[in-house]
Amino acid sequence: MFSILLDDTNVLASPPVPALAEQKCSVDSHGIRRYNGKPCASTTRYDDGHRGACGCGPANSDNPYTWNLADYVTAPNQKFFDDGGMNTWCGSNCGVCVKLTPTDQPNTHGYEVHFDLQNNKGQVSNGLGWDNPECTWERVACPSYLSSYYKQCECF
Repeated sequence: MFSILLDDTNVLASPPVPALAEQKCSVDSHGIRRYNGKPCASTTRYDDGHRGACGCGPANSDNPYTWNLADYVTAPNQKFFDDGGMNTWCGSNCGVCVKLTPTDQPNTHGYEVHFDLQNNKGQVSNGLGWDNPECTWERVACPSYLSSYYKQCECF
């Protein structure tokens, strides 16, 4: 489970992401896409009824916890999940929180980091109106309620 803290000021004030536009994130001298000094990521929405990596679901089933379907959680790519390592279950970044801020542009491919955003209850597409935007991201401290969720997971 990776929790997403969304930059509500940008989300609520931003116009819908246009269908076609230039990416705002550009490659820096180290080969990392950045915008306003922050690293960028591509996003997609997903709806997966499995407990998945980090083991956030009852141990005797493949089902996730209810909060894992309804809250803002993500399945990031391997580069983020395990800092590029080869861990396939309990990645070193299980349970961390990230803040995503859309750049108001759609994303393409080629980003170093990618976040699949859980959308089982329409929390991303309907609640935020996001359609796979390009985002900046940063690690942030998790609120206590999200930390208590992660304590239920196998990889805690």
